Amino acid sequence: MKKIVSIICIVTSFFFFSCKNRTEKNIEYYSSQFEILKKSHEYQIVISSAEDIIKRWIDLDLKYFHRFKSDKWKLDDWIYLNSTQDKCIVSILVKNLRTSELDDVNFILCEKNQGKWWFYDGPDLMILQKNYTDDKTLLALPFDQIRIVARKYILQWYYNDNHKINDNYFEEGFNWSVDRREHGNFLKEKYAPR
Repeated sequence: MKKIVSIICIVTSFFFFSCKNRTEKNIEYYSSQFEILKKSHEYQIVISSAEDIIKRWIDLDLKYFHRFKSDKWKLDDWIYLNSTQDKCIVSILVKNLRTSELDDVNFILCEKNQGKWWFYDGPDLMILQKNYTDDKTLLALPFDQIRIVARKYILQWYYNDNHKINDNYFEEGFNWSVDRREHGNFLKEKYAPR
């Protein structure tokens, strides 16, 4: 029995460290590619349009984005395009300034259709525990720390082993058809205080 447990521990440790190494390698690789990407026309369109659309959703007082009026948020400047550059994931880094003990990362799903980018409210996948000071005061996480967590989350699966973009990740990791369908409802739901 001890031998089986030891083998399981070794295999689990190997898997954990290989994923960690893979993610770190993917971050390094993407970082080098990002210098080229950020100069592209497509990048400029997506990043500026995403910020504009979030501000518009906040101004329209849409249900989920109402909280952004009191929270601090910013877009991560790294965007993640699929290989055909017609789908994209953008991370919104959020510092919850209200009473919550948690900060988070939200995603916007972007899809190019007939030459125009469309933006969908994506999943809120990552919840991050805030730090406490010695006197038990909550401190919002620095944006740099939230950004690192978001990047690691996406980049652990963004590339295949040979650093080709993993298009299956875009289809399987995010449910585009559901998000498109629910987006119409999202645009109709105004914030309603309880």
